[in-house]
Amino acid sequence: MDTALLFCYQVRSLEYTYREFSKFQEYWSLVEIGISTEAKKTDLTKGQKKVIKDQKLKDLNAKNYLFQAIDRSILETILKKDTAKDIWDSLKHKY
Repeated sequence: MDTALLFCYQVRSLEYTYREFSKFQEYWSLVEIGISTEAKKTDLTKGQKKVIKDQKLKDLNAKNYLFQAIDRSILETILKKDTAKDIWDSLKHKY
């Protein structure tokens, strides 16, 4: 089987597995949508700050799961991405 084809199959398989796992963990929305755009504002309420802080923690966990699930040869291309969404978008674009 062609290496590129095999890799695309692995990424799609990974996408399905990660999506199913992430839905359970409530991380998938952060992977697809990203952290709230409110995070860039400076005049946030305590409630908004808490929501954003929680989103950033979930995003960190989602990145960790992605790093664990992705093959080492691919990992080098995504290590410098800031968020789980950035990682996922990079993988979708490349593969």
